[in-house]
Amino acid sequence: MMKNLYMTIILASCLGVTTCYAQKISDDDKVVVEKIQQANTKYTGIVSRFKQTKHISVLGEDALSEGNFYYTKPNKLSMQYDQPAGDLMLLNGEQFVMVNAGKRMVTSAKANGKMRSMKNVLSNCLAGDVMQLNADAITCEETKKYIVVTAEFAKGVKNIYKKVVLSFEKSDSSISILRTEEKDGSYTVYELTGKEFNTSIDDIIFQTPNK
Repeated sequence: MMKNLYMTIILASCLGVTTCYAQKISDDDKVVVEKIQQANTKYTGIVSRFKQTKHISVLGEDALSEGNFYYTKPNKLSMQYDQPAGDLMLLNGEQFVMVNAGKRMVTSAKANGKMRSMKNVLSNCLAGDVMQLNADAITCEETKKYIVVTAEFAKGVKNIYKKVVLSFEKSDSSISILRTEEKDGSYTVYELTGKEFNTSIDDIIFQTPNK
């Protein structure tokens, strides 16, 4: 029952995404994000392991997951969970697929403006193209290992994300951590490890599974 509740919240989150268009960013930070975007043009795709932490504010607890991550530019993404086994999040062009506990949801970003916005958020984050998030404000800071880019969205806009925080490796500008924060205090963190770039990924990875 708890698992189904998580799925309900996740699906509601997916269906609630919209995008903001005004942006505030300093000249120095704009140079940083443009360098990140340029560095990421050399990557056509990523294969890695991922760990996911989803904190649901109303439940006051975390759901931990992990699995295999596949991404090919511009808009093919497959997150194949082995914990919990069989779960899936898939983006292939305009199609979104989510599988949880054997239950499947399929929807079209082309036909659904909110899902189209979510597709753009995922695609642009993974491509390192932060300016295309169309956030209201973008700031950058440097840690020992990462360039951390924070995109914030206006409170008055019907967008499930209050904030998106991206941690890019200083060594190669690739994304390692993606954190999305929602207005109700919930958040999700995705951490990519063991990344391999520009490897050939079989198209079957991005095919919608049979029922």
